[in-house]
Amino acid sequence: MRKSNMQKFSPLVLGVLFVAACGGSSDVTTPTTAAPPTTAAPTTTEPPDAIRRTISHCDIAPLAVTLLVASTETPAGVALVEEGLCLSKEAFLDHPATNQEMVSPIYVAVLDRHSPESAIELEAVYCDFIRERHPETHRRGRCGPGFVPENHGCEFGRCLFVNDRGEVAGSSISSNRQNDGFHLFINKSHDLPQHASSYLYVGIHELWHVFQISSLSQTNITYEEMAYPLGKRLGSDPTVDTPWWMEGSATYISHYFYSQHPDAGDNWLYQQAVRGFWADYNHSGLGDIIDQYRDSGRSLFDFGYGGSDHQVAYWTGFWYVAYLMDQKGIDTIFDFYAGLEESGFEQSFLNAFDTSHTDFLEEFEAFVEKPQSEMLEIFTR
Repeated sequence: MRKSNMQKFSPLVLGVLFVAACGGSSDVTTPTTAAPPTTAAPTTTEPPDAIRRTISHCDIAPLAVTLLVASTETPAGVALVEEGLCLSKEAFLDHPATNQEMVSPIYVAVLDRHSPESAIELEAVYCDFIRERHPETHRRGRCGPGFVPENHGCEFGRCLFVNDRGEVAGSSISSNRQNDGFHLFINKSHDLPQHASSYLYVGIHELWHVFQISSLSQTNITYEEMAYPLGKRLGSDPTVDTPWWMEGSATYISHYFYSQHPDAGDNWLYQQAVRGFWADYNHSGLGDIIDQYRDSGRSLFDFGYGGSDHQVAYWTGFWYVAYLMDQKGIDTIFDFYAGLEESGFEQSFLNAFDTSHTDFLEEFEAFVEKPQSEMLEIFTR
């Protein structure tokens, strides 16, 4: 695997040692994996202030980042959210290819997965915050006076930071700068200490989506106008969203850059590649993800969101991007996004990678027919 010309991440000033573990496990779109213990403990047990406009781990400038913190989220969790932001800034949000005019402000809702009550409390803080800074977005959104939760099947707050079943919302990017004036990053906590790594690679995953979305500068753009250049409407049905590129690249990038973290160990990316492809990761009973893909007779570009398709698309997309980066080098993905708005998805892909996304799919399909040991060589060279 060709490496980036970036330096390996160095440990951050504020490390974290977790003094108590909670029950449960992560349920985000990428797998949850225990990380080795980290280093130093936060000294305060006081709950954080709800709104934090500074990041203690690094100089986040020129990004404008505000954290809105649930009252029950731990200082350790908040510290890891900050660390994920700093790692993402170092890896790609500060890259010359990043469209700095569109990449921020970023508002991070820092939620406690075990406390829907504190998530609903934070909705009120968020709505007041948005009303002051983005009154038009506030007026037409779920925070606005015209939104009646009961009329939308919502019995839990405004169903912003909880879902319609009253569960804390999963990690996501839930707004965009083009239409709302900001990127909203909803960050659902992970149980500590066993899932410390999830805070970091999930944070990188979601913030890569901010990088992707910010490559488009046009304001008041429709969803459909955004979906095509971002690679979500390239299947046989151009009206259906497919995650192979948007999520496949985010899954790869998150583990690629987390693998450079001191706590990741020597074989992180290799291990994720194995567990993502050679397991029944979607619990479908249909065999390993690679076999589900091989046996489907379908194009990668036609696997959708949700159901048994979901993890097949994410992890086959991961492998498509991993193989592409092995062939072309990690820096080429930044070339792709730098040219995306001017050239569109297909031409920018051809310009950056010297092949079309469809021709490369044919090469990839031949690659995934090889023995496992031969496929995994791209992570060891």
